[in-house]
Amino acid sequence: MLKTLHIALILSACIALFSHCDKQKVVGKKIQGEWELITFGKTNWEGLTEYASSPIGTFQFNELSSDSSAYSLVINADLTLSNGTIEQSGTYKITDKGDYMFLSTVDAQGTVSAYVKYRILTLNSTDLQVEFTSNDGYYHMMIFRKK
Repeated sequence: MLKTLHIALILSACIALFSHCDKQKVVGKKIQGEWELITFGKTNWEGLTEYASSPIGTFQFNELSSDSSAYSLVINADLTLSNGTIEQSGTYKITDKGDYMFLSTVDAQGTVSAYVKYRILTLNSTDLQVEFTSNDGYYHMMIFRKK
């Protein structure tokens, strides 16, 4: 009885360990490619949310290799709250649990100029929904469809 319990505990620990490593790889595989912007919303510090009427943009992710890989993000969304234009490129890294990604923005001189933490709300073969808070206190929500 004790031997069976011991084997079950070891087996459970191995499954948990391997599934933890696999989630990051699965997210990396699902996210690679080009995504077209469908919805762009921006919320200010007072809780006022505005959605762009016809947002235009793409989020491009290269294949995740080892620790991080390249990305580019271009968005143009007319908003009355503030400018809805985002243009950046750099590298991305998926967290161990696969529910966040860190984007490192690289400036024209090749220097890392910013780190942004994006929360991955939805990711499947056709849809990607992410959110982040910018330095000016605005909360951004974006929904993309796979091209």
